[in-house]
Amino acid sequence: MTTTVSTQNTAEATIAVSNASTRTDINNALKQMIAQRIKWQDGSYAASNAELYTLLGQCLNFYALISKSNYLPSALNYFLDSQSISYNTGTSLSLKVIRAIFAAGGLEDKIAKRLFSYARVLKIAGDAGITGEQLPDFITEHHGIDELRRKNSDGETPSDRAKANFEYAQRALIETTQILLDSSFNLPRELEPVAGSKFSIALIRKNADGSGAIVHGTNNTVIIKAVLEQAGKMLKDDAIKIVREQISQQSANQRGENMGEFNNEMAGISGSSDSSAMAA
Repeated sequence: MTTTVSTQNTAEATIAVSNASTRTDINNALKQMIAQRIKWQDGSYAASNAELYTLLGQCLNFYALISKSNYLPSALNYFLDSQSISYNTGTSLSLKVIRAIFAAGGLEDKIAKRLFSYARVLKIAGDAGITGEQLPDFITEHHGIDELRRKNSDGETPSDRAKANFEYAQRALIETTQILLDSSFNLPRELEPVAGSKFSIALIRKNADGSGAIVHGTNNTVIIKAVLEQAGKMLKDDAIKIVREQISQQSANQRGENMGEFNNEMAGISGSSDSSAMAA
């Protein structure tokens, strides 16, 4: 199924959202989107990502409209109150919009976690300047709702961070001249990397005398990728720690120099005052 769903109800809901300017307009727009949600829920439900993403796109446009208004948020609150949908002063606007559409009919407790995910998607997409029409492709490009909602403050998803760690480890461990664990040994056939790769994995057993023995080896690319992702994170954490220690040391040195200059200035002032007193 494609990521665009064109139906009469969808068009009507989009028009209703774009024209909403009063409490009645808000109610009508919400009710049309709820009708879309019920149709999706009673029909293909979770099996149809296209319909869900399109509905969330309408929610995003509605969220953008409400967030720019000084009085429409109160109309949204009125609708939530009329439907006995819970919220408080700490409830985000994006979550209010999602609850208005998806929590009607007493569904809130059953799908609470999903609602937070949908609201998170609205917030991320809104901050990125994504429109409702662009949202289906935006979600797909980020590998789905669950992956998108995990974006951190830097805009990275877990997949983005894992990829960055993997690439960092590849560069660091191929280019380094530092001896990390063992500088060289005769590479057994079982540890030969696949063509185009520089890495393989060895399983080490600790012997009774404290020595180690390679008991298994693999060049499985999936396993190697996972290990490199972990190595990249550790290497970056170590690099950050070193930089922070250097900055801390530089700050301490600078404070020492500043204090030394201050003491010298104070000594000069004190000496000048004593000389003046003796002259008097």
